[in-house]
Amino acid sequence: LLNELSRVLVETAPFIFVGSALMLENNEKLLNVLSVANVITHIILQFYYLNQPEGLADYNMSAAYYILPSVAFILYYAITNKGWFNWIGVAASVLLLLSYGTRGPLLCVIIFVIGVLVYKMFSIKSVALRSFFLLIIGGILYFVVFTDIINELFYLLDELFTELGFSTRIFEMFLEESITNDSGRGNIANRVLQGVSENALFGYGVMGDRNFVPSYAHNILYELWCSFGVIIGTLLFAAVIVLPIYAIIKTKNSKEKLFIWMLMSITIVKLFMSSSYLYETNLFLMIGYSLAVIR
Repeated sequence: LLNELSRVLVETAPFIFVGSALMLENNEKLLNVLSVANVITHIILQFYYLNQPEGLADYNMSAAYYILPSVAFILYYAITNKGWFNWIGVAASVLLLLSYGTRGPLLCVIIFVIGVLVYKMFSIKSVALRSFFLLIIGGILYFVVFTDIINELFYLLDELFTELGFSTRIFEMFLEESITNDSGRGNIANRVLQGVSENALFGYGVMGDRNFVPSYAHNILYELWCSFGVIIGTLLFAAVIVLPIYAIIKTKNSKEKLFIWMLMSITIVKLFMSSSYLYETNLFLMIGYSLAVIR
Protein backbone atom coordinates (compact mmCIF):
# COMPACT_ATOMS: atom_id res chain seq x y z
CA LEU A 1 0.00 0.00 0.00
CA LEU A 2 2.81 2.42 0.92
CA ASN A 3 4.57 1.76 -2.38
CA GLU A 4 1.38 2.38 -4.34
CA LEU A 5 0.61 5.61 -2.49
CA SER A 6 4.15 6.88 -3.04
CA ARG A 7 3.65 6.17 -6.75
CA VAL A 8 0.50 8.31 -6.69
CA LEU A 9 2.26 11.17 -4.91
CA VAL A 10 5.25 11.12 -7.28
CA GLU A 11 3.73 10.14 -10.64
CA THR A 12 0.10 11.26 -10.82
CA ALA A 13 -0.88 13.85 -8.18
CA PRO A 14 1.73 16.41 -9.39
CA PHE A 15 -0.23 16.69 -12.64
CA ILE A 16 -2.62 18.97 -10.73
CA PHE A 17 0.18 21.56 -10.86
CA VAL A 18 0.89 20.78 -14.53
CA GLY A 19 -2.78 21.43 -15.32
CA SER A 20 -2.81 24.63 -13.25
CA ALA A 21 0.23 25.97 -15.13
CA LEU A 22 -0.87 24.89 -18.63
CA MET A 23 -1.32 27.78 -21.06
CA LEU A 24 -3.43 26.14 -23.75
CA GLU A 25 -3.37 28.93 -26.33
CA ASN A 26 0.43 29.19 -26.18
CA ASN A 27 1.10 25.46 -26.25
CA GLU A 28 -1.59 23.79 -28.35
CA LYS A 29 0.58 23.67 -31.50
CA LEU A 30 3.39 22.03 -29.56
CA LEU A 31 0.94 19.58 -27.94
CA ASN A 32 -0.46 18.73 -31.37
CA VAL A 33 3.03 18.11 -32.78
CA LEU A 34 3.87 15.85 -29.83
CA SER A 35 0.54 14.01 -30.22
CA VAL A 36 1.12 13.47 -33.94
CA ALA A 37 4.67 12.28 -33.24
CA ASN A 38 3.30 9.83 -30.66
CA VAL A 39 0.74 8.45 -33.11
CA ILE A 40 3.32 8.12 -35.91
CA THR A 41 5.67 6.29 -33.54
CA HIS A 42 2.92 3.82 -32.60
CA ILE A 43 1.97 3.28 -36.26
CA ILE A 44 5.62 2.42 -37.01
CA LEU A 45 5.67 0.08 -34.00
CA GLN A 46 2.48 -1.63 -35.20
CA PHE A 47 4.06 -2.36 -38.58
CA TYR A 48 7.29 -3.45 -36.90
CA TYR A 49 5.54 -5.98 -34.66
CA LEU A 50 3.39 -7.05 -37.61
CA ASN A 51 6.54 -8.31 -39.32
CA GLN A 52 7.80 -10.19 -36.28
CA PRO A 53 7.29 -13.99 -36.05
CA GLU A 54 4.76 -13.66 -33.20
CA GLY A 55 2.78 -11.00 -35.06
CA LEU A 56 0.41 -8.52 -33.43
CA ALA A 57 -1.72 -9.21 -30.39
CA ASP A 58 -5.46 -9.41 -31.08
CA TYR A 59 -6.12 -7.14 -28.13
CA ASN A 60 -3.85 -4.44 -26.68
CA MET A 61 -5.77 -2.38 -24.14
CA SER A 62 -2.73 -0.77 -22.49
CA ALA A 63 -1.40 0.57 -25.81
CA ALA A 64 -4.86 1.82 -26.81
CA TYR A 65 -5.35 3.77 -23.59
CA TYR A 66 -1.77 5.03 -23.75
CA ILE A 67 -2.36 6.52 -27.20
CA LEU A 68 -5.89 7.79 -26.37
CA PRO A 69 -4.85 11.27 -25.09
CA SER A 70 -2.85 11.88 -28.27
CA VAL A 71 -5.74 10.73 -30.49
CA ALA A 72 -8.20 12.93 -28.58
CA PHE A 73 -5.92 15.98 -28.75
CA ILE A 74 -5.38 15.56 -32.50
CA LEU A 75 -9.17 15.49 -32.88
CA TYR A 76 -9.53 18.54 -30.60
CA TYR A 77 -6.91 20.41 -32.66
CA ALA A 78 -8.64 19.56 -35.94
CA ILE A 79 -11.98 20.81 -34.57
CA THR A 80 -10.58 24.08 -33.21
CA ASN A 81 -8.14 24.92 -36.03
CA LYS A 82 -8.66 25.21 -39.77
CA GLY A 83 -6.85 22.94 -42.20
CA TRP A 84 -7.86 19.75 -43.97
CA PHE A 85 -4.46 18.22 -43.23
CA ASN A 86 -5.41 18.02 -39.54
CA TRP A 87 -8.25 15.65 -40.45
CA ILE A 88 -5.80 13.24 -42.13
CA GLY A 89 -4.16 13.01 -38.71
CA VAL A 90 -7.56 12.31 -37.14
CA ALA A 91 -8.29 9.51 -39.62
CA ALA A 92 -4.88 7.90 -39.11
CA SER A 93 -5.22 8.18 -35.31
CA VAL A 94 -8.67 6.57 -35.21
CA LEU A 95 -7.53 3.73 -37.47
CA LEU A 96 -4.57 3.18 -35.15
CA LEU A 97 -6.95 3.07 -32.19
CA LEU A 98 -9.13 0.52 -33.98
CA SER A 99 -6.08 -1.64 -34.72
CA TYR A 100 -5.58 -2.26 -30.99
CA GLY A 101 -8.90 -4.12 -30.83
CA THR A 102 -10.35 -2.56 -27.67
CA ARG A 103 -13.66 -0.74 -27.25
CA GLY A 104 -13.10 1.56 -24.26
CA PRO A 105 -10.81 4.17 -25.89
CA LEU A 106 -13.08 4.28 -28.93
CA LEU A 107 -16.09 4.98 -26.70
CA CYS A 108 -14.17 7.85 -25.06
CA VAL A 109 -13.59 9.40 -28.49
CA ILE A 110 -17.26 8.93 -29.45
CA ILE A 111 -18.44 10.64 -26.23
CA PHE A 112 -16.05 13.52 -26.95
CA VAL A 113 -17.46 13.91 -30.48
CA ILE A 114 -21.08 13.80 -29.24
CA GLY A 115 -20.31 16.54 -26.71
CA VAL A 116 -18.67 18.68 -29.41
CA LEU A 117 -21.70 18.29 -31.69
CA VAL A 118 -24.06 19.32 -28.88
CA TYR A 119 -21.87 22.35 -28.08
CA LYS A 120 -21.67 23.39 -31.74
CA MET A 121 -25.43 23.08 -32.10
CA PHE A 122 -26.16 25.36 -29.14
CA SER A 123 -23.43 27.80 -30.23
CA ILE A 124 -25.26 28.57 -33.48
CA LYS A 125 -27.28 31.74 -33.02
CA SER A 126 -29.26 31.58 -36.25
CA VAL A 127 -32.40 29.45 -35.97
CA ALA A 128 -32.15 28.56 -39.66
CA LEU A 129 -28.54 27.41 -39.38
CA ARG A 130 -29.29 25.47 -36.20
CA SER A 131 -32.20 23.74 -37.95
CA PHE A 132 -29.92 22.90 -40.90
CA PHE A 133 -27.30 21.51 -38.50
CA LEU A 134 -29.96 19.37 -36.77
CA LEU A 135 -31.17 18.18 -40.17
CA ILE A 136 -27.66 17.02 -41.08
CA ILE A 137 -27.22 15.25 -37.72
CA GLY A 138 -30.66 13.67 -38.09
CA GLY A 139 -29.77 12.47 -41.59
CA ILE A 140 -26.55 10.90 -40.34
CA LEU A 141 -28.40 9.19 -37.48
CA TYR A 142 -31.01 7.89 -39.91
CA PHE A 143 -28.36 6.27 -42.11
CA VAL A 144 -26.59 4.84 -39.06
CA VAL A 145 -29.71 3.40 -37.42
CA PHE A 146 -32.00 2.46 -40.31
CA THR A 147 -29.59 1.40 -43.06
CA ASP A 148 -26.76 -1.10 -43.37
CA ILE A 149 -24.14 1.55 -44.06
CA ILE A 150 -22.29 0.97 -40.76
CA ASN A 151 -22.34 -2.80 -41.24
CA GLU A 152 -20.99 -2.40 -44.77
CA LEU A 153 -18.29 -0.02 -43.56
CA PHE A 154 -17.28 -2.43 -40.82
CA TYR A 155 -17.20 -5.34 -43.29
CA LEU A 156 -14.85 -3.32 -45.51
CA LEU A 157 -12.62 -2.36 -42.56
CA ASP A 158 -12.66 -5.95 -41.31
CA GLU A 159 -11.40 -7.16 -44.70
CA LEU A 160 -8.80 -4.37 -44.89
CA PHE A 161 -7.46 -4.99 -41.38
CA THR A 162 -7.40 -8.76 -42.00
CA GLU A 163 -5.40 -8.22 -45.17
CA LEU A 164 -2.94 -5.96 -43.35
CA GLY A 165 -2.69 -8.31 -40.37
CA PHE A 166 -4.16 -5.91 -37.79
CA SER A 167 -6.69 -6.82 -35.09
CA THR A 168 -10.27 -7.13 -36.34
CA ARG A 169 -11.71 -7.70 -32.86
CA ILE A 170 -13.74 -4.47 -32.79
CA PHE A 171 -15.37 -5.13 -36.16
CA GLU A 172 -16.09 -8.78 -35.37
CA MET A 173 -17.68 -7.88 -32.02
CA PHE A 174 -19.89 -5.29 -33.71
CA LEU A 175 -20.89 -7.58 -36.57
CA GLU A 176 -21.55 -10.47 -34.16
CA GLU A 177 -23.57 -8.10 -31.92
CA SER A 178 -21.34 -8.80 -28.91
CA ILE A 179 -20.00 -5.25 -28.69
CA THR A 180 -21.78 -4.68 -25.34
CA ASN A 181 -20.26 -7.75 -23.67
CA ASP A 182 -18.85 -6.62 -20.31
CA SER A 183 -15.78 -8.93 -20.45
CA GLY A 184 -16.20 -9.98 -16.83
CA ARG A 185 -16.60 -6.48 -15.40
CA GLY A 186 -20.05 -7.38 -14.09
CA ASN A 187 -18.55 -10.04 -11.82
CA ILE A 188 -15.93 -7.58 -10.58
CA ALA A 189 -18.63 -4.99 -9.87
CA ASN A 190 -20.73 -7.51 -7.94
CA ARG A 191 -17.81 -8.48 -5.71
CA VAL A 192 -16.93 -4.85 -5.00
CA LEU A 193 -20.54 -3.88 -4.29
CA GLN A 194 -20.86 -6.81 -1.93
CA GLY A 195 -17.90 -5.39 -0.01
CA VAL A 196 -19.47 -1.92 -0.04
CA SER A 197 -22.73 -3.27 1.36
CA GLU A 198 -20.85 -4.71 4.33
CA ASN A 199 -19.28 -1.37 5.26
CA ALA A 200 -21.23 1.28 3.38
CA LEU A 201 -20.72 4.10 5.86
CA PHE A 202 -16.94 4.25 6.23
CA GLY A 203 -15.49 2.04 3.49
CA TYR A 204 -12.13 0.30 3.76
CA GLY A 205 -9.68 3.13 3.13
CA VAL A 206 -7.69 4.00 0.02
CA MET A 207 -7.51 1.02 -2.39
CA GLY A 208 -10.24 -0.70 -0.37
CA ASP A 209 -11.56 -2.37 -3.53
CA ARG A 210 -8.33 -4.42 -3.69
CA ASN A 211 -9.67 -6.41 -0.72
CA PHE A 212 -12.30 -7.95 -3.00
CA VAL A 213 -10.74 -8.06 -6.49
CA PRO A 214 -7.17 -8.72 -7.67
CA SER A 215 -6.68 -5.37 -9.41
CA TYR A 216 -9.28 -2.59 -9.10
CA ALA A 217 -13.02 -2.01 -9.35
CA HIS A 218 -13.08 -0.90 -13.03
CA ASN A 219 -15.57 1.76 -11.94
CA ILE A 220 -14.55 5.04 -10.31
CA LEU A 221 -17.78 5.38 -8.31
CA TYR A 222 -17.55 1.86 -6.86
CA GLU A 223 -13.87 2.39 -6.11
CA LEU A 224 -14.62 5.60 -4.20
CA TRP A 225 -17.47 3.94 -2.30
CA CYS A 226 -15.26 1.02 -1.34
CA SER A 227 -12.47 3.35 -0.21
CA PHE A 228 -14.36 6.13 1.57
CA GLY A 229 -17.91 4.89 2.10
CA VAL A 230 -21.02 5.71 0.12
CA ILE A 231 -21.54 9.26 1.49
CA ILE A 232 -17.99 10.63 1.21
CA GLY A 233 -17.34 8.59 -1.95
CA THR A 234 -20.41 10.07 -3.65
CA LEU A 235 -19.40 13.60 -2.62
CA LEU A 236 -15.89 13.09 -4.00
CA PHE A 237 -17.29 11.75 -7.27
CA ALA A 238 -19.72 14.68 -7.50
CA ALA A 239 -16.81 17.10 -6.97
CA VAL A 240 -14.84 15.46 -9.80
CA ILE A 241 -17.85 15.88 -12.13
CA VAL A 242 -19.01 19.33 -11.02
CA LEU A 243 -15.57 21.00 -11.04
CA PRO A 244 -14.85 20.64 -14.80
CA ILE A 245 -18.49 21.30 -15.72
CA TYR A 246 -18.39 24.53 -13.72
CA ALA A 247 -15.12 25.46 -15.46
CA ILE A 248 -16.75 24.82 -18.86
CA ILE A 249 -19.68 27.06 -17.91
CA LYS A 250 -17.49 29.81 -16.47
CA THR A 251 -14.94 30.21 -19.26
CA LYS A 252 -15.88 32.24 -22.33
CA ASN A 253 -13.10 30.68 -24.39
CA SER A 254 -14.51 28.00 -26.69
CA LYS A 255 -11.15 26.22 -26.95
CA GLU A 256 -10.93 25.94 -23.19
CA LYS A 257 -14.48 24.55 -23.07
CA LEU A 258 -13.67 21.86 -25.64
CA PHE A 259 -10.31 21.05 -24.06
CA ILE A 260 -11.91 20.46 -20.65
CA TRP A 261 -14.63 18.34 -22.27
CA MET A 262 -11.90 16.36 -24.03
CA LEU A 263 -10.20 15.70 -20.68
CA MET A 264 -13.51 14.63 -19.15
CA SER A 265 -14.12 12.23 -22.05
CA ILE A 266 -10.75 10.50 -21.79
CA THR A 267 -10.69 10.32 -17.99
CA ILE A 268 -14.13 10.05 -16.40
CA VAL A 269 -15.55 7.88 -19.19
CA LYS A 270 -12.42 5.71 -19.07
CA LEU A 271 -12.62 5.33 -15.30
CA PHE A 272 -16.05 3.70 -15.60
CA MET A 273 -14.44 0.93 -17.65
CA SER A 274 -10.78 0.64 -16.77
CA SER A 275 -7.89 1.86 -14.62
CA SER A 276 -7.97 3.45 -11.16
CA TYR A 277 -8.37 7.14 -10.45
CA LEU A 278 -5.18 6.94 -8.36
CA TYR A 279 -3.08 6.26 -11.47
CA GLU A 280 -4.93 8.45 -13.96
CA THR A 281 -2.60 11.39 -14.65
CA ASN A 282 -5.10 13.07 -16.98
CA LEU A 283 -7.67 13.15 -14.17
CA PHE A 284 -5.33 15.20 -12.02
CA LEU A 285 -4.41 17.35 -15.03
CA MET A 286 -8.13 18.00 -15.62
CA ILE A 287 -8.62 18.99 -11.97
CA GLY A 288 -5.65 21.36 -12.07
CA TYR A 289 -6.68 22.94 -15.38
CA SER A 290 -10.30 23.36 -14.23
CA LEU A 291 -9.17 25.06 -11.03
CA ALA A 292 -6.97 27.42 -13.05
CA VAL A 293 -9.88 28.32 -15.35
CA ILE A 294 -12.21 28.95 -12.40
CA ARG A 295 -9.65 31.20 -10.71
